[in-house]
Amino acid sequence: MGQFATGVAVVSAAGRGPAVGMTINSLASLSLEPPLISLAVGHASNTWPQIRQQPGFSINILSSQQQALCRAFATPSGRRFSDVDWTLSEHGTPIISGVLAWLHCEIEHEYAVGDHWLVASRVIAARNNSSASGLIFFRSGFRTVGPLLTEGADGTRHASGD
Repeated sequence: MGQFATGVAVVSAAGRGPAVGMTINSLASLSLEPPLISLAVGHASNTWPQIRQQPGFSINILSSQQQALCRAFATPSGRRFSDVDWTLSEHGTPIISGVLAWLHCEIEHEYAVGDHWLVASRVIAARNNSSASGLIFFRSGFRTVGPLLTEGADGTRHASGD
C-alpha cells in the first residue's frame, strides 16, 4: 500500500486519566448524511482500547509542519502529549495546536476485520485551518500538499481562499 498516498492524523481522547493518542493514516469519509468517517486500527494497538472506552474522540488532521509529532504519536509511549501544545475541545477531547483540521467523533459501529478494527464513527463537530498545508505519507516518507491553485479570469493563478 506504500504506492497509495494518504493523509496523516492523530486520534485522541481524554478521560479520567491523561490524554491518549495515536497516529493513523487509514481514514476515509463514509457518508455525508449522516456525517460518518471510518478509520482502521490494528488489534495490537495498546492505545485504541483506551480511546474506545471514552464517549468521544478527536481526529487531528496533521499539517505539513507536524512530521515530528506524527512520528512521536506512532511510537509506543505512555506520555505522547507531554511535549505537545494542545487544548480540550468543547466536547472534552484533545485538539492539537496547528492541525490542518479536527473532527470530534463518536463510535457508531466497530468491526473486527482481519488484524484490524474497522471503526465507523459519526462526526459531531469539525473545524479547519484553511491556511495550513497538509501532511501526506507516500512511499514510506512525508510529502506536503498546499492550497488548491485556481486560475483567475485574467490568467493569474491564486491559492483557493485568496
